[in-house]
Amino acid sequence: MRILMKSAIVAVALAVSLGSASAQDIKRSITKVSGDVYRFQNNFHFSLVTVTSAGVVVVDPIHAEAATWLKANLSQITDKPITHLIYSHSHGDHASGGTVLQKGGALVIAQ
Repeated sequence: MRILMKSAIVAVALAVSLGSASAQDIKRSITKVSGDVYRFQNNFHFSLVTVTSAGVVVVDPIHAEAATWLKANLSQITDKPITHLIYSHSHGDHASGGTVLQKGGALVIAQ
């Protein structure tokens, strides 16, 4: 029983330390692909951002934390508002960030 308890404590401590490390190592960037098309990276998730004459179109805004970062950093590429959100599908790792970006009145286009 003691071995099982020690193993459980070690497993919890390891999980907590790994969780803290990954939270500190979040990789986010906006990279130009071509013309007015950009790739937004949030760790291993990628989405697209396109700047049009009317405003910004965001595809799959990932989750709330990533979308908040994206919204705050769009000024790197444009001063135009987000006008459209496109969801490729409804999984949380693609669409849950939309609520952050919709606050400006963006039109949602969903599959």
